[in-house]
Amino acid sequence: SDETDCGKLLRPSEYLAVLPPPAPKDGPLPLNMTITVEGFSEINIRDMKLTIDFSTNISWFDQRLQYQNLKSLADLNHIEASSIWNPTIEFLNADFPYIYTTDPTLVVNRAVDPVPDDPQLFRR
Repeated sequence: SDETDCGKLLRPSEYLAVLPPPAPKDGPLPLNMTITVEGFSEINIRDMKLTIDFSTNISWFDQRLQYQNLKSLADLNHIEASSIWNPTIEFLNADFPYIYTTDPTLVVNRAVDPVPDDPQLFRR
């Protein structure tokens, strides 16, 4: 019973997941992207074709959102990807329709220490 209403994401009522977070005043929204090459599935010299298996990791800060009950290990802080805005990545030189993707996994990284518990918020 102490886990009731212990979700991680606190979205304001006016939040729209189709809108990106506001950018800083001095430029566009910073997105940090890491691409990890997992392996080469095919190297075809004759047709000049290279098939690569890779994973991407994209991070950004959305100041409109707040979180609660976050663990220090980000892998334990999963939230539903469709519940917030997340960037769309396009691979313009990919060999369509031969591109395969997996469902995105969205985790929250706790950047600061949590706020102490408020005993006034206790619910029975």
